[in-house]
Amino acid sequence: MKPLCVVAEITDFPSLLDAYRTRLAELNTTLESIDHLCLFTKGHTSKLLKSVPDKRMSSDTMMTLMMGLGCKFLMVEDAQQMRRMALVLPLIA
Repeated sequence: MKPLCVVAEITDFPSLLDAYRTRLAELNTTLESIDHLCLFTKGHTSKLLKSVPDKRMSSDTMMTLMMGLGCKFLMVEDAQQMRRMALVLPLIA
């Protein structure tokens, strides 16, 4: 089995958008190609990924774009956040 290739650390919506943009650049492809691959209308990816997006992504669009960029989500425990949570919720510790 091929080892996992971590593309980005995503902690909030802006970092998700940055990860999409970075991945698009890594693939050396165009926004139009991603539109086509994801079955989006022409220009939709551009509206989603510009610095001030014209559109907000639905969860379906988020997943479709992730697949169109050849990626998937993995959920991992955030040790730093778990330590913060333990201060408020002692049962977690």
